[in-house]
Amino acid sequence: MKKLLLLLPIMLLLLSMQPGPTQSGEPKGKEQKVLICNSKSSYAYHNKYCRGLKQCKSDVREVSVEQAKKMGKGKPCGYCYGR
Repeated sequence: MKKLLLLLPIMLLLLSMQPGPTQSGEPKGKEQKVLICNSKSSYAYHNKYCRGLKQCKSDVREVSVEQAKKMGKGKPCGYCYGR
């Protein structure tokens, strides 16, 4: 029950998120926000709460793509962005 209550704000955030980046990888208009798992072993950023992000044992944060890359999460998620 506690996990469900913690996931609720994340799920609401995901419902309000804008579509992913354009084909060039750059966001349209303002800077695109993505989700990351805030652990040392994570390496990807996500555009939705996918099965890859569900495995996160740490907290999930919303950051810009640029911030995610600076934090070592420079690879787009294979589930969110296709393989």
